[in-house]
Amino acid sequence: MAKIPGDDEMKSAAISKDMAKVSSEFDTLRADIAKLSETVAEIGRKQVEYATLNVKSTAAGVKESIANSAESLANAGKDYAAGAQARVASASDDVQHYIEKNPWTSVLIATGIGMILGIRSR
Repeated sequence: MAKIPGDDEMKSAAISKDMAKVSSEFDTLRADIAKLSETVAEIGRKQVEYATLNVKSTAAGVKESIANSAESLANAGKDYAAGAQARVASASDDVQHYIEKNPWTSVLIATGIGMILGIRSR
């Protein structure tokens, strides 16, 4: 096979042209990968930010719910105490009226209770 003059030069020029094209494509690929990395990092940051806001919102809701429950329990306790106080006051008034209407019976009952307690304490 005979060599054609300038054949090596043409092959060398074609190879150089192909190498330049491959190098350019690698540069474009590197830029695309860098851009993709930045996009993925931004998505990660946004997800962390969203999760943080979601946790803060949930924590605020839980805090408010606990505060409402505590307030409800405090109000229920106050209502129960007020009811008990009213019942004790009513019972005290009833005993007072009974003593005023039946003084001798009250004295005898008090004497009997005193004697029972005295016998039991010996």
